[in-house]
Amino acid sequence: MKITKRQLRRVIREAVRRGAPMPDEEARDYDRGYSDGWNGVEPAYGASPAYDKGYSHGEAAADKEDERTWREAPEARTEWRRALR
Repeated sequence: MKITKRQLRRVIREAVRRGAPMPDEEARDYDRGYSDGWNGVEPAYGASPAYDKGYSHGEAAADKEDERTWREAPEARTEWRRALR
């Protein structure tokens, strides 16, 4: 099945209009949630599911004494982002 450029533009426009989160947006929300959870900040009201998941992972990581800091563990962030998809 072929799709024309016009049809593709329409599909993208509808997705954006509905507020469908893009993968980069989900990753930013996850990172922000993780950081807030790690630092003990109150969770954001009405946040996205990606933020909530990041927040709970951040809280859990902060509870572990041997956990490295957020900036020192980029491979953990990458693995958790993959788990979101």
